[in-house]
Amino acid sequence: MQARGEKASGLEVDFSGLKTLFTTARNSFNLFNATLTPYDLKKNRDYPAVRREVKETLYQTLLTQVPDGRIDTVSAPMTIDALRFDKFEAVISLNDKPLFTMVLLSRYYKSYDFGITYLYMNEQTGRQLEAALQGSRFKK
Repeated sequence: MQARGEKASGLEVDFSGLKTLFTTARNSFNLFNATLTPYDLKKNRDYPAVRREVKETLYQTLLTQVPDGRIDTVSAPMTIDALRFDKFEAVISLNDKPLFTMVLLSRYYKSYDFGITYLYMNEQTGRQLEAALQGSRFKK
């Protein structure tokens, strides 16, 4: 069975090693989730190149899901508890009104791709999520 992102991008995605650490959701557009996926640097391709492909696939998927919308994206590093994450943010708008924002944080950590994804519909919720992340502590 193909996931929605696979249909939109034409890429086959293997989620068999994906482990959800936790997920919380208020509704379909206000959610937070953290995952681990095994990632062997010796066997798999260059991690930064794979992350770029993931961002492009996510962007193409969003274009397919909201064909009349506008999608503005930005990538930048983000530091949480002295750990550097790659942050990809997409703001999805329709008729010049923001619908929702999707943020994907990722980093290679102890042989895993550690990912945090969150969606929100208003800036207040976004600020609360960012504040919670900045207060997070990781066992190093």
